[in-house]
This record gives sequence, structure tokens and C-alpha cells, in this order.
Amino acid sequence: MMRQNSFAATIRLVIWCTACASMLTPPLGADILVLQNNQKIQGIIISETADAYQVQVKNTIFVLRKERIKTVVKEPHDTALVRIGDEAFRRRQFQEAKDYYLKALAVTTQKDVVIERLKQVRQAIYQEVELPRADEAFESGNYRRAADLYLGLLAQYPHEWFTPGLKQRAAQAYYFLAHQAFAQLRDRDGYLMIQQALSLDPTAPQVHLLLGEQLVRRKKTRLAAEEFAIVLAYDPSNAAAEEWLAEIDAQFAEEEIAALGQDVGKKPFNLDFLYDNQMLFERTQRVVAEQIHRPPSAPLNVKAISLILQGYNAGPWAVVSYNGKVRYKETISYVSKVLHWLENEIPQSEYDHLIEKYAQRYNLDPQLVRAVIKVESNFNPRCVSRADARGLMQVIREDWDDTMQRLGETWLFDEEVFDPDKNIHVGCHYLNWLRSDFLPQFFGDIFG
Repeated sequence: MMRQNSFAATIRLVIWCTACASMLTPPLGADILVLQNNQKIQGIIISETADAYQVQVKNTIFVLRKERIKTVVKEPHDTALVRIGDEAFRRRQFQEAKDYYLKALAVTTQKDVVIERLKQVRQAIYQEVELPRADEAFESGNYRRAADLYLGLLAQYPHEWFTPGLKQRAAQAYYFLAHQAFAQLRDRDGYLMIQQALSLDPTAPQVHLLLGEQLVRRKKTRLAAEEFAIVLAYDPSNAAAEEWLAEIDAQFAEEEIAALGQDVGKKPFNLDFLYDNQMLFERTQRVVAEQIHRPPSAPLNVKAISLILQGYNAGPWAVVSYNGKVRYKETISYVSKVLHWLENEIPQSEYDHLIEKYAQRYNLDPQLVRAVIKVESNFNPRCVSRADARGLMQVIREDWDDTMQRLGETWLFDEEVFDPDKNIHVGCHYLNWLRSDFLPQFFGDIFG
């Protein structure tokens, strides 16, 4: 009896509290000690003397005399770490398993095996811990938190097999945030949320539908039709887009509607070909540098000109939504035509003195203003478009009213929009507002 008590006392000779033991950094490895009675103790040998081993088992450390031990099997460090990681994985303690696998990766020669384990545990953490947390926020209507969590996961897993699906979930969260913002009349936030959604999932039909509805609200009817056609290209059975197009159909020829969005999915819609072409860039820079009148203190580059023209044609918020690369055929064609006339001679007109006057007032390139008028109305002061844009610079009512507020004037759209002086004044002020106030908020790197 005394002998058993003595043995028990020896086994428990040194016991450290859990808090103290957790601060220790034991050497890598896991060992198996087989006692004389064939009982096995699996732990880590901390130290060894001539008479005993100091052994750690979990958070308990004790001294085991060698006379009680039959054999000692020391496990290789990397094998032990992988095995302990596997045990943690089976207990669904994924973060602990990941930590052990990372330690094993630092010392093992079988890196492929450990890397595969790391992939499995990362996938388990994603599927069973991180993604459910984000989905729970989404299902509860906390779209801001859901979006932040999804973006955090995308930063961690940028190239995994599940990354495309994760981007779609994030885009959905931003879609609902945009919907909420527009409902609360926070248009700026709404368009920024659309931009985020489209950058994550350019094919999301519901996002394009929402953007089309906002374009209708802003009287950009033809561009809205292009947006609804994009919706149908990705979702042919979308009833809402079909209804919108049916309403708009009366304003356009049937073949025009049929052509809208027909290239979606075949090639990307963007303006890279306009301002990534080095030859075009050099020619346009030369035109700006050689203009007769003094150029702006910071001459515009082709990207800046492109952004301004996209804003003038499609509306400033469309530029934000598409992050500077509006995908509408009309807009792409418009930018291309204006850039063409920017670098080619435009015949003199009776409005040149007004163009010079307001270009100088708003520090614009007169040739750019001429090119805009050439494409917009071909110098016809009575020109009216299907979208009810009017006059030399084809100003729409909404932009006219907004400019009146900025100018502090009370000119009436219906009565004075065809006046060449006022029309060019408003158009130049609007171009300058795009360049100096609105677009630099979102594309400061381009506008300096």
C-alpha cells in the first residue's frame, strides 16, 4: 500500500497550474512512454535526468521515474504536429488544427501533405465558421455587416474555388444597401453601392435593373433601355426588365431595341480601347498642348476627358456606378466621336465667340466644347433629342435645373434652353462641374 502511494506521489511530484503551464513553450514533438504495466502515457518530454523524465500531458506537468518505464518512443516532430492537428480537426477545433499544421509546415520535409491538410482546415473554417457568420448577418437584414464580412473573406480567399460564389453574395449585399439608400433618397450612397456590386459581380441582373430604374428617374431613357437589355442578356425571363422595355419601346425603333445589349457576355463593355491606345493618347495630348488658347493649369489626359464625356452623356452617377467605364454602346460611341473631333478640324460657326467666351470663363479647352457641340447637335440650336435634350449642347431639364442652383440664376428651361448664349453657358458650366467638383471626388488619381 505504501509502495502504491509512493508511486502515485512520484507521478504527481510536480504539478503546475494550467495558467503556468500554458505559458510554457515545450519543444516540438510528441512522445509515448510505456510503463512496466504496459500502460501508455502520451505527452511531451520536457526534460530528462539520470533518474526521471519531466513530462507534459496537455496542461499538466509531472515527473516520472525511469524505473517505472519499460520503453520510450519519441515521435518525429512533424509527424506529431500533424497527428495533433488531425485530432483537433476531428474535434472540430479548426483554428487549433490550423495552428498545428502551420507549425508542422515549418519543420516537415513532406510539405505537400501538410499543405493539403491546411487547405482542408481553411475550407472547413470558411464553410462552417466564417461564411455562416456572414450569411447570418445577411439573412437578418444587416447588409452592411454582411458586406464587410464578405469582403473580409474575399481578402483571405482571393483565388479559391468558392471565390466567385462569395463575390456574388457580396454583390447581393451591396445591391440591398443600394436599394435602401435610394429609398431613403441617399442617391450618392446608392450609386456607390451599385459600383461596389458591379465590381464584384458584373453579371448581377438585379443590380443592372436597379441602375436602369435610376436612369429612368433621371430621364436617361435610352441608356436605361440599354441597362434593361443587359438585364435580359443575363436573365432572359426577367419580367421587370421586359415591362420597362415595353414602356420605352414606343420611343425607339424596334431594331434599335433588339440591338441593345446584344454583345453582352461575348466581349467586355469598357472604354479601354479609347484611352489605353498609346497612339490615341499621344495624339490627344499633342492637340491639347498645341491648342491656340492657354490650356488649363493641369492639362487633361485622355482618361480625364473620357470620364467627363461619359458623365456628360450617361450622367455622372453612371460613371460612378461603372467605376469610370460606362458600358453603354451609345456612351462608348459618343466618347469615341467627341475624341475624333477633338483631334480634327471643325468648321467655323457663328457660335465660336460664345464657345471662346465660356470656355475661357470655365477654363475649358475650346476645341473640346466645339467637339461636344458637333456631336450633340451639329451646331443646330433648335435640336431636340428623343430624351428631350435640347439646344446646341443638348442639355436636359434636370441638368439645367441643377446648374441654375449652382449659378444662382432663374432661367426657365422651356423658354431659354434654345438661346445659344445660355445653352453654351450651361453646358460649359456643367462640363466644368464634372471636371472640377464631381468626378475628382471619385477619381482623384486621374484628375490630380
